[in-house]
Amino acid sequence: MDRSPRKLILVVLTLAISTSLFAESNRYMVVMRRAASGTSPRLVANSADAAKHRVRRFENAGSMAMDLSDAEAAELRRSGDVASVQPVIDLYAQSDDAPAQPTLAFVQQEIPWGVRAVHADSVWPVTRGAGVNVAVIDSGIDIHHPDLASAYAGGYNTFDSTQQPIDDFGHGTHVAGIIAAADNAFGTVGVAPGVKLWAVKMLTSDGQGKDENLVAALDWVIGKKREIGGRWVANMSLGAEGGTDALAYAVQRAAEAGIILVAAAGNSGKERLLYPALYDGVISVGAVDSQLKVWSLSSYSNALSIVAPGVDVPSTYLRDKFPVAEVESPAQLFSAFPIAGSPMATVVAPYINCGFGQIQDIPSDASGKICVIERGVVPPGEKARNAKEAGAVAVIIYNNDDRRNDIALLGLVTDGEYDFPLTIAMTFANAQKLLNGDRGAATESYRYRVYGSMTGTSMATPHVAGVAALLLALAPNSSFAQIESTIQQTAQDIDVKGWDEKSSWGVIDALAAAKMIAPGAFSAAGGGSGGGQQPPPVPKRRSTRH
Repeated sequence: MDRSPRKLILVVLTLAISTSLFAESNRYMVVMRRAASGTSPRLVANSADAAKHRVRRFENAGSMAMDLSDAEAAELRRSGDVASVQPVIDLYAQSDDAPAQPTLAFVQQEIPWGVRAVHADSVWPVTRGAGVNVAVIDSGIDIHHPDLASAYAGGYNTFDSTQQPIDDFGHGTHVAGIIAAADNAFGTVGVAPGVKLWAVKMLTSDGQGKDENLVAALDWVIGKKREIGGRWVANMSLGAEGGTDALAYAVQRAAEAGIILVAAAGNSGKERLLYPALYDGVISVGAVDSQLKVWSLSSYSNALSIVAPGVDVPSTYLRDKFPVAEVESPAQLFSAFPIAGSPMATVVAPYINCGFGQIQDIPSDASGKICVIERGVVPPGEKARNAKEAGAVAVIIYNNDDRRNDIALLGLVTDGEYDFPLTIAMTFANAQKLLNGDRGAATESYRYRVYGSMTGTSMATPHVAGVAALLLALAPNSSFAQIESTIQQTAQDIDVKGWDEKSSWGVIDALAAAKMIAPGAFSAAGGGSGGGQQPPPVPKRRSTRH
């Protein structure tokens, strides 16, 4: 198969007269042969033909997508002008669940367990990945997220061919945070917080996409690398049970362009990796938990490259998907419930018992404080209004017994005109703990969740992509083989001593890998940018790869 760049030529089919003009069309991926030079009449196209077949060309990836009837596809295969004609296939995000509820601990920055487990934070005194580009090929990125905005460099949407890779699923935003969440004293921090992030949207709002979208994504990344240069890593936390020739060719083209490709092994728990993880030129990644035990649903085979943290991994999440209410006292964090009509806000203030929230119940020193009010006697809206008139800055309403938990359903607003203070609901038991505890300042919050934990090889993959970026920052001329060999030789061995199918060479270790690939950067007298002797290749166990 030709590996050199070339102009792709649209194919016009000369079909038998008996072919129906109304035959049902399906979407196909077509890989052209090198011999297709445009001299044959069969390979001459005009704009009408392109429009009819909805042709989409991927010049960097060496293929095209088009609508064809079964008869047209068969005729095209027989023509000898193409290397492959195959129906498009589905790919899926490789996360196992939706984000869990966050905690207010994320208001101050917390280094996630996965970052510590791979020792990425120990590499930061030398490099944080500056100068390296990481393409997140996924559902897009929330580019205005407070932990991602500073890293975002640009992107592409494979569905509408625009530069608007808006994340409407959340998966890509979570993956991006694992790679590059900012080190900004807020929220979480990524494995390589100094890299540039490029969002390439190829998954829909339900986490699905086609190989056409992935080929388009790789085509765009190859083109962007050729346009601006630099060192590149591409993260693919997704996969399909089967591959296609067009996808294989796109992966090959990306690898030849010098892009370090990293992909999720899969979440079946079976002895079979997904595509594109199963292709040569791709680092395939399985998942471990916080005890560095292989996750039970992590796919495996003798083609698995490495494992990394992938269970209950906290990271960034969409800012406008799920509201959450919480109260944090000096001693404890409590889950709470939003009440209809309350504004979204975060308030830090001392709290005070305001009885049932009647005017006579509210202490004279309530100004500037959070009023904790028991349910009953007067409606919730009146309680909140009375507290605000007394100068309170926020309100917590709790149930008067633990047999019911429906305050949130009552709401505050009756006329829609009053400007209520921040008001949330708590259970009776939690309110008693709050009132009986230390009366220092509390943090009351009703806001959209912007952090959450997810599980899957989708989460393990960006840990490896982030480490690869750190290594490229230290040794910018490293090849794919050198990067993969380094992370395998320096992995933290787990389970069976040495190599095994389920954990491969072990858990990736950023510090050990960095010291191997750039020893001068870590020596007391060194301090250079690396460039040490490259490690020899690790013996391959990839008989199942294609």
